[in-house]
Amino acid sequence: MGDLPNSFSHSLSIQSTEILRKERVGWTILATFIAAIGPVTFGYCVGYSSSALLDLQNENAPSDVRLSSEQASWFSSLLNVGAIVGSLIGGWAIDKFGRKGTIVLCAIPFEIGWLLISCAHHVSMFHAGRIITGLGIGVISLAYPVYVAEIATARLRGTLGAVNQLAIAAGILLSYSFGVLVHWRWLALIGAMLPALLVILMFPMPETPRWSLGNNRNSEAASALLWLRGPDFDVEEECLDVTVHFIQSSTDHQERLPWRDFLLPSILKPLLISIGLMIFQQFSGVNAVIFNAASIFSNAGFSDAKLISITVGAVQFIGAGLGCLLMDKAGRRKILLMTGLVMCICHVVLGVYFEIYIPPTEKTPQADTLALLGSIHRSVPAKRISSLSITSLVVFNMFYALGWGPVAWLIMSEIFPQRARGQAGGIATLINWTCSFIVTQTYQSMADTLSIQGVYWFYAGCCFFAFIFSLPFNEVSNMAEFEKSHIHSPCSQSNEMSAIQDRVDRSILATFIAALGPVSFGFCLGYSSSALLDLQSTDAPSAVRLSDDQASWFSSLVTIGAIFGSVIGGWVIDKLGRKGTIMFCTIPFVLGWLLICFAQSVAMLYSGRIITGLGCGAISLTVPVYIAEISAARIRGTLGSVTNLAITVGLILAYVAGVFCHWRWLAFIGAIPPTLQVILMFSVPETPRWLLGKGRRSKALESLLWLRGPDADIEEECVTIRETIDRHEKFHLRELLSPEIAKPLAISVGLMAFQMLSGVDVVEFNAAGIFATAGFSNGKLAAITVGLVQFVAAGLGCVLMDKVGRRILLWPAALGMCVSLVTLGVYFLIYIPPKDGGSTSDAVSMLSSISHSVPAKNISWLSILCIVLFNLMFSLAWGPVAWLVMAEINPLRVRGFACSLAALTNWSMAFVVTYTYNSLVNALTIQGTYWVYAGISFLGFLFVYFLLPETKGKTLEEIEAIFNKDKHNYERID
Repeated sequence: MGDLPNSFSHSLSIQSTEILRKERVGWTILATFIAAIGPVTFGYCVGYSSSALLDLQNENAPSDVRLSSEQASWFSSLLNVGAIVGSLIGGWAIDKFGRKGTIVLCAIPFEIGWLLISCAHHVSMFHAGRIITGLGIGVISLAYPVYVAEIATARLRGTLGAVNQLAIAAGILLSYSFGVLVHWRWLALIGAMLPALLVILMFPMPETPRWSLGNNRNSEAASALLWLRGPDFDVEEECLDVTVHFIQSSTDHQERLPWRDFLLPSILKPLLISIGLMIFQQFSGVNAVIFNAASIFSNAGFSDAKLISITVGAVQFIGAGLGCLLMDKAGRRKILLMTGLVMCICHVVLGVYFEIYIPPTEKTPQADTLALLGSIHRSVPAKRISSLSITSLVVFNMFYALGWGPVAWLIMSEIFPQRARGQAGGIATLINWTCSFIVTQTYQSMADTLSIQGVYWFYAGCCFFAFIFSLPFNEVSNMAEFEKSHIHSPCSQSNEMSAIQDRVDRSILATFIAALGPVSFGFCLGYSSSALLDLQSTDAPSAVRLSDDQASWFSSLVTIGAIFGSVIGGWVIDKLGRKGTIMFCTIPFVLGWLLICFAQSVAMLYSGRIITGLGCGAISLTVPVYIAEISAARIRGTLGSVTNLAITVGLILAYVAGVFCHWRWLAFIGAIPPTLQVILMFSVPETPRWLLGKGRRSKALESLLWLRGPDADIEEECVTIRETIDRHEKFHLRELLSPEIAKPLAISVGLMAFQMLSGVDVVEFNAAGIFATAGFSNGKLAAITVGLVQFVAAGLGCVLMDKVGRRILLWPAALGMCVSLVTLGVYFLIYIPPKDGGSTSDAVSMLSSISHSVPAKNISWLSILCIVLFNLMFSLAWGPVAWLVMAEINPLRVRGFACSLAALTNWSMAFVVTYTYNSLVNALTIQGTYWVYAGISFLGFLFVYFLLPETKGKTLEEIEAIFNKDKHNYERID
């Protein structure tokens, strides 16, 4: 390449002590969102078929053109044919005309295609329009990610790269929304406005500096960087860095890359990775879901399919927005792994749904890919499990838009060397659209051969293999490192943990063994929801029957026992130790479950619930403290979140087993986890901090050696803990007013109060009843669905806890819970219960007396969506974080007392919320009650924002030191 400008050389000869100046990110974000109009058009094209086909195939809709099922299938698929050709052109165009120039040129096929569709009077015009718009999609799907990757700095590239999926989701949502309001011709005309706007707004935007430098336009590159980064940033240094990298990777950038160079490891490896991601992205079956979204919901028994599609589009938009926030926080690999597994589970559940589902007898518009549903043998009426398909599709779309949707394109745009980016990106994009065409066009044939449930299970298998494919990935911070990682030896080791190499597998093992306690805790909570439907049913075989009032006490008494258990637990964990207390909790759990199992009277049931509640109260504070004290700082958040994950597992076990087992056998199953726990706990150590607090230094060293391994500096950690203990005398009650104790205690108690006053226990205890009253007769299956959502969210919380921190998780979760509860209140305000009703719990039995206006069938999905989203947000953040912060924020010398008081607050609030729910409903109506909970959730957001310090990455001793400092330092923690 030619010599660098003198200004570059001169500016970079300045001494290395010069301080780097801040970049201006606002213009980069502006350029990203203006260019994103291209992917919005992409999404609009994808969503158009779902909205338009319901009119084009509907004999009653006003249209001078009608499409048969086969023609409609081609109408959907030809978009992919055009995109395949477009991806071939795109790789050449972005190297020839630049990234910006190619984006602007994409407006031409978009405009021509939309105008052909808008003015179509023949099927051939439709097909031609779809092919031509597909050309634009194929090019823009390659050009936009590369443009964003090359203008963004390393710290912003993941976030801005994820805007691609957000824009596509916005386009799909726009298409669905306008499809409800306008004729298909006007819908196409609206689509033509977007590329016109793109052309106008893109002219002031710069070309990418990397393309300009690669074409010897150094002054243009410097101007582009100055525009993007601002005058206070050292743009000359970045120009030189990029240019030197070009020289190292190729001796002549003016020549087009020879095809033989694709066999070089520096190109072949990233190409195979990118191709693999594109294949798995499409074979997740996402296009089959999007193209036929409205028809899938129509066949599932929901009459207004367009509105349902809008809901799915909104979920995709939310998932894409969440992906933007998390991309640079959690990293590409973790997001791919987590979303791949969730998508796999959703397809499995969707397959089960279609296996057991009986379609409604009334005729509804069907896409050709679903016309064969009526010929498949089913066993369960649609009305009972119609929530299952909605939940599966909502969760699938959210997690696809969060992970595999944006990440595959983002990695494609950043992983290739500069000189191969156009050609290699074109190949990856070609593979993507080819697979998209194959999946869409073969969906009906596969469903005919394998049955529709078999097809979704096939997609589930693809998602699982996608998870396996993602396991070897490494996170790399900037674009130059991607290329270096494929050139240099793969044996190079990271040294970021050179200070202390702790053996995390032992800490994880101890955590999961201790987590059997919270599993028992969750099983107790879920038991009432499953058992009460049998204990109150006159048809179920049972020697004991409970009235509505007795059932309410049956649910609430576990919280009374937990209140006493939390008081006892605070004393016991200081007396017997953390490990000893966990083992001790086995006694009330097993005794309580056996009393319930052999109950011959209501009194025995009550006694069993109170005694198991004692175990819940003690275990709820002991396990978080145990995990916090055995974990290293860098993984404490992740392992601490396992508590909530285990509670969710217990809930799901109770819900699932409740479907198959009599309530007595269900209680017997509940006695198994604590029995197993007491056996396994013998193999794990006591916490080093409790042992040092009791003067057992040798035992503490043995514990640290077991947990950290022989390569860790356990002596130094032991000394640090000992010094913290020695600085403080034994705790006295009068010290509760001292800031170092009062502040963390107040925060712990506040978090616990807001956690329970969100009303989460009312949802859990009465889950089956709420769904039954909402019009879904099989309440147990609905409760299982909610439990699965909680499990997924709790798992996501484990992944994110040490990535994004406690505060950042709590903020959006509180607002999400608030919005969900407000919407749930609106639902109950306008909802008319079904006349045939279902089995209801006492907490919701008064619904029929409330004046409503909209039939249940029209909005039955709304309550499911609200409860799913509420549980998702709660289990992601407020469920695990309150217990985690309680365990880590209080000083060691007062940890037992403080955690006991916080747990006491939690269980007291749980009892108050559960037992006063009926009274609140009578006084405020059910919608007013949910709005009260929404207001409390918003207050929880304010509490976290103003009072909670961040504890991510800090040792327990560092956290304790925070509150020993003055107020100014305390408020600056982040």
